[in-house]
Amino acid sequence: MPTIHDCEKCTQECPQRQLARENAEKRMYATHEFVALQKEIEAGNLTYIVHSHWLWNKYNGEVRCKNCKALVGVCFSETSLNELKNEQHYCYNCGAKMMEVDDVN
Repeated sequence: MPTIHDCEKCTQECPQRQLARENAEKRMYATHEFVALQKEIEAGNLTYIVHSHWLWNKYNGEVRCKNCKALVGVCFSETSLNELKNEQHYCYNCGAKMMEVDDVN
């Protein structure tokens, strides 16, 4: 069986040579995509989004961000909790985007 070095020197078409060529093309494409994304990040066109959700302690009413544990408000009923969730879609402290799921203690 020929080694990789033999395939690089070989000019005869075979399945192993074709596979080596396809893999090289995939690596080149992935590298190109990575470099393009890196440039977008450096230019400030892409940002990293943190997803989180509210933690509601129904015993003392505290509502906190699960990501940074910042106290956002105090809600003693699910109605007031729903109002807070409808008004505030991001954590004011860490900027996490709040999802629909809640943790109730």
